[in-house]
Amino acid sequence: MSLPSEEYNAICSATRFMYDLMDPKKTPGVPKWIRLEARRRSKHMPLPVILMERYRKAIEQEPGFKGLAPIE
Repeated sequence: MSLPSEEYNAICSATRFMYDLMDPKKTPGVPKWIRLEARRRSKHMPLPVILMERYRKAIEQEPGFKGLAPIE
């Protein structure tokens, strides 16, 4: 099972990867259909601020909550 900070970092990394796929300067040679698919999927990714707030609320409801460590 992943920690909330690991899940947060994974989603943020996946979002950055999709934005890189959409940029022909960062990822030359990627077919157009892949760029379009990355654009379609990135529209539904939560913003990091919203995601962090969701994790804070979820963690606070857990017994033994000791605080949320800073996330890069």
